[in-house]
Amino acid sequence: MSPTRRLLLLRHAKAEPGEPEQDDHERALAARGRRDAERMGEAMSERGLAPEQVLCSSAQRTRETLDRILPYLPSGLTLTLDQRLYLASAEEILARVALVDARVRCLLVVGHNPGIAALAEWLAGKRASAAAARLRRKFPTGALAEIVVDSARWRDLAPAGATLASFLTPRDCGDGD
Repeated sequence: MSPTRRLLLLRHAKAEPGEPEQDDHERALAARGRRDAERMGEAMSERGLAPEQVLCSSAQRTRETLDRILPYLPSGLTLTLDQRLYLASAEEILARVALVDARVRCLLVVGHNPGIAALAEWLAGKRASAAAARLRRKFPTGALAEIVVDSARWRDLAPAGATLASFLTPRDCGDGD
């Protein structure tokens, strides 16, 4: 049996709409997004979701989301800001995940839709579960998909070897907007 790994796919929290002349890459979190990101950090800690490594898009809104959840994550984890994850497709995210060292047992990716949702759906496959149905219906800002992977290396990640363990939204974490 292959060692179990956890892939945590987190969509950035709610961002400000931005101004017409503003670069999309530089959009900041809205007040709701800041609150939601902290809620998600608390929820991750309460559920024992402890990544050893984080891959984060270089966009302002993903960096701010990560900053809000970091106090709830284990100290000493490896953080990588990666321009390639900015608005990346599911395939591009998967290609980046494939480069992660096999010794990493729990990996968090902080990114954007539609790539994050598409990758979570692909990995969840056609399995019927309440969490999978919710994920397919909508992957809102600040949502987290916890995927259990049974493979020896990240590069072997495939739908047949992955299971959606949980799907959590900020609203699930109490008094969300």
